[in-house]
Amino acid sequence: VAIQGLPGMGKSALAYEYAHVNGSFYPGGRYFVQAYGLKNLRDGIAGLAPWLGMDLTHVRDPEIEHRMVVEKLNGGERSLILFDNVDDLTLFGKAERDKYLPFSNHVDVYLTTRTAAKDIERAGIEVLQIDKLDSDWSLRLLSRFKNFNDEEEMQAAGEICRLVDGYPIALEII
Repeated sequence: VAIQGLPGMGKSALAYEYAHVNGSFYPGGRYFVQAYGLKNLRDGIAGLAPWLGMDLTHVRDPEIEHRMVVEKLNGGERSLILFDNVDDLTLFGKAERDKYLPFSNHVDVYLTTRTAAKDIERAGIEVLQIDKLDSDWSLRLLSRFKNFNDEEEMQAAGEICRLVDGYPIALEII
């Protein structure tokens, strides 16, 4: 699944929040790959080795290193890999996904990107477009960070949501 939107819409914040809130759904772990500037999926996946408790410093072949990480992910419990800030969608073409991503049905892969939704869909990836949040969702997002003590605080939070026009990144910063 690709989380797509303009800069500053809160794609990463939403993805991180999803991973946090659904942590119990991923007992095998939640892994983040900074994808901006990533040259290939093989290295992105292989880079997860330390987070999986794997010491692969003795492995000199990047293909073997990648294969070992994929085997660990495929054989483990349900997990999530988030590729954040994908700037080169060709890395996620069907052939690349088939070759480099874990193939287990219990490894979910999400990516955040600014790439146009039509290009993502053309690559065969499901798209979740991020836009401004409506007032109810804005208030729910703020309430994840601060409990409102009374109706007055909730109304003030609602006014903040209105002033920032529902932009998730602004709400997260607030």
